[in-house]
Amino acid sequence: RMNEISLVLRIKYGEFVVMLLSDLEGEGLKDYLSVAKANSSVNQEAKANIVKIPHHGGFPSNGDDLRKLLALIDAELAVLSVGSTNQHGHVKSELFKALIELQNNSAKRLMKFICTEVTRTCVHSASARAGIDRKGLPAPKKCAGEITIVAEISGEWQLKVETPDHPSKVSSFSYPACIGRAELD
Repeated sequence: RMNEISLVLRIKYGEFVVMLLSDLEGEGLKDYLSVAKANSSVNQEAKANIVKIPHHGGFPSNGDDLRKLLALIDAELAVLSVGSTNQHGHVKSELFKALIELQNNSAKRLMKFICTEVTRTCVHSASARAGIDRKGLPAPKKCAGEITIVAEISGEWQLKVETPDHPSKVSSFSYPACIGRAELD
């Protein structure tokens, strides 16, 4: 499978680091985690300020490896590049659960996760999602929209989103995972 050989890109600007995990899953995810955990210098290089979540919010069959990798990366912000209308059931509840667990873990740095588009999880209850199978929303709908990170060499960074009313927009949804109101199955 092509996703197993997805490119992992680490960008470093002074003390600022972002990890772009592409569509990494399966054996590729397992191998990357194994190398990162076995080698202390690679382990340190896995740390990042920001992580782009792999596979548009999918959750691989080896989801425990993804949980471990996200904990190892220990990012302050997780970005989910998702499509409202996807037909794969993304963002998977398991992924939101993993991100919420990291947020609630006082030993980890994750302060926030943010989606580019509104997910079905944000607007439908768990029982409603079960009734619509894997269908997405009927039309694309921006949540944060285009996300820009302004980074400084010191490691400090600022998040800028395309949607100017993003916080009030998120608050208007019935079940937004990013502020802890999702019904996760």
